[in-house]
Formats: sequence, C-alpha cells, structure tokens
Amino acid sequence: MKFLKAIENTQLLAVCSIYNLFRIQHLSREKNSDSTYIYKATLYRDFRTLRVTWLSKHERKDLGYGVLVRAEWMTKKIFTEGTNIIETLTSVGTLLNDENLDTTLLPAWKKDPYAVHALLNQIDGLPTEYNKLINQVLVNHYVFYHFLKTPGALNGEFEWLGGLIEKTLLNLTHLESDLTYQRLQRPKEQLMAAVILLGISRYNQFDYDTRSHCYKKRSAKVTHDPRQVALDLISKARKALNMENHLIFDRLISVILHEDFEYLP
Repeated sequence: MKFLKAIENTQLLAVCSIYNLFRIQHLSREKNSDSTYIYKATLYRDFRTLRVTWLSKHERKDLGYGVLVRAEWMTKKIFTEGTNIIETLTSVGTLLNDENLDTTLLPAWKKDPYAVHALLNQIDGLPTEYNKLINQVLVNHYVFYHFLKTPGALNGEFEWLGGLIEKTLLNLTHLESDLTYQRLQRPKEQLMAAVILLGISRYNQFDYDTRSHCYKKRSAKVTHDPRQVALDLISKARKALNMENHLIFDRLISVILHEDFEYLP
C-alpha cells in the first residue's frame, strides 16, 4: 500500500471555520491494492491554491472539478506551498452565514470579470431571502459554471462566451431605467431577483459539447422553457434551505410565471 506524503514549509495559512470554503481546481485519485483510494486535490480560494491529500475507503463520486468543498483538517498548521494531509473533503450543500461564492470563483470561469463581479454585487445587495435563494441555486457548480460561460445567443448579439451574464446585466439595467417595477406595481427587489433567476435558468439553453467545449443548438425534440427551469431551480433551493413555506418565494414564482419584464428575452 502506498502512503500519504506531506511536503511542508514555513508559509502558514490561518484556518478558521468561516474561511473553510474552497472550490476544487484539480482532483486525482489512485487505487491501492486493498481497494482504498489516495486522493489529491488542488483547492482554490481568494486567488490562492492549497494542495491536499487524504486516504478514502470509498470512491468519492460527489467530488470533481468546480465542486464547492470544506476540508476536515488534521492540524491547525496549513501550508500554502507543498501538500497538506487532511482527514477528508466534504462537498458543500448550503452556504454558511457570511460565506461568499465570489471568493471561490476560478479565474477560468470569468470570461468577463467585470460583468461577473457586477452581477454578484447585485445579488449581494438583495434582501436576505432573495440573496440566500439565488446563492443556493448557484451552489450547484454545474449551473454556476454554465451560467458564467454560456453565450446569450448562438448568432447575433451576445453570441460570445459569457454573453448570457452580460445579457442578464442589461436586463437589470433596463429594469431600472424603464421603471418597470412601477409599471407592474411590484417591489423592485422582487423583479430584480426574478430577472437574475431567469438569466440563470438559461444556463442549459444550449447543448454543451464536452470534447470541443462549444455550445450548440439543442435538439429540436427538446424544448427549453426558462420559466420552468427557474421554478425547478427555486424548488430545489427552497428545500435545501428549509424555506418551502416562505410566502415571499410564492410571490416571486408568480412574477416569474405571469409577468413580462424582460427587455431581452
């Protein structure tokens, strides 16, 4: 059986439960003769990477590129260079108070860093219930990744990678300038949350080719209804947050289903 090896130096990183949120940048595993696994991962947070390794009795199918994780440390001395032996990594189901997805965004995911940070700032500025709901939707790394990378269209405006998030920002800008919330007599924050969620719900509007890393038109047999996708995402997020009985979200769903407030559908 192979043993774990840690390479240490004198550069230490303070460990605090508030900051124990990372995104997997790279993951590899090696199977031992006794059917255990040695895992190695590079974790990313705040423009810094940490390398970790641990022994697992089972294959970890919940882990992969882009997944949000927390580490179970074996020591308070965490080294920013070299490899740290840890107990394990745990995939994140919900965010804790004061945790921020912005700190874990991999550089490769930001096709337009300004647009990404502008939208995340808009989300942070929403009332707590909307903020928690949208962040919970984005905890799903697959949804978040494709929301940031997907074109807004395959031809014409916003056809470039990252076009969808720019299109969503433009809808938010138009919402403000057109005073749509006054026309519809709806709370401004409610409409902002609806615009953002409908933008996110288009993360899978195109098929993604994993070999060419390109987006292409969906099969004619498969229709994409962003409103229905938004409802499914909201439902899963409410369940995870134990907020299924909050009336504020029922009103939000009503807006998404019945109101016309998007400048660029």
